Amino acid sequence: MRLERRKLRDQQNAFELPDDQFIRIFRLSKYLIRNIINSIQPYARQRWRYSGIPFYLKVLATMHFLGHGSYQKAVGLSGWSCMSQPLISRSITEVYQLITVHLLDIWIEFPSNTIEENLIKMGVYEKWGMRGIIGVIDGTHVEIIAPPRTDIDHPPFVYINRKGRHSINVMLICDASQKILAIDARFSGSVHDAAIFRVSAVRNHLKQRYSEGNRGSYLIGDSGYGVE
Repeated sequence: MRLERRKLRDQQNAFELPDDQFIRIFRLSKYLIRNIINSIQPYARQRWRYSGIPFYLKVLATMHFLGHGSYQKAVGLSGWSCMSQPLISRSITEVYQLITVHLLDIWIEFPSNTIEENLIKMGVYEKWGMRGIIGVIDGTHVEIIAPPRTDIDHPPFVYINRKGRHSINVMLICDASQKILAIDARFSGSVHDAAIFRVSAVRNHLKQRYSEGNRGSYLIGDSGYGVE
């Protein structure tokens, strides 16, 4: 007996949603989502086996999950995807790895020369009237499920932040248009913002630039960061 290949249930086309509703669901504009799809889809064909699921649906499901932190099952039941929980899980893994490998180093780049720094300085000055600023720095806590108590390499207590929740403390640096210039997500929630910056590649880069005579470029942050 020949079994018919299972198909997705009927779903609406998410790209036909009004722009404001689309952004509420996926946190990004249609233009940016299409850009992500076009940038990583060629690599998906090379690395991942064909699943019968349109690639744009995998990207939409991943963006929804990352933007809301909701359970995978809830994403799968949404009217625009109609994908099962296992398919959602595999899609998130696939899209996440493709973005990390093929887009991260291209889209997130800290200014490395005077021309790039001056462009950022101009944007900050035009928006806030502050001179010499090449980035705005802060830490943001991304809540996680506590690791098992038996996990020796990742004991759960080191992930408890000042609010008593388990998290990763992510260092972010942005410019005046909220474009991410640098990110460091290696540290647990108990690590202080200043400690993360102290061992970051960005700080080492700024120290090197300072020793070369670049004395007019600054990062700006809250009181959690020391003045140096």
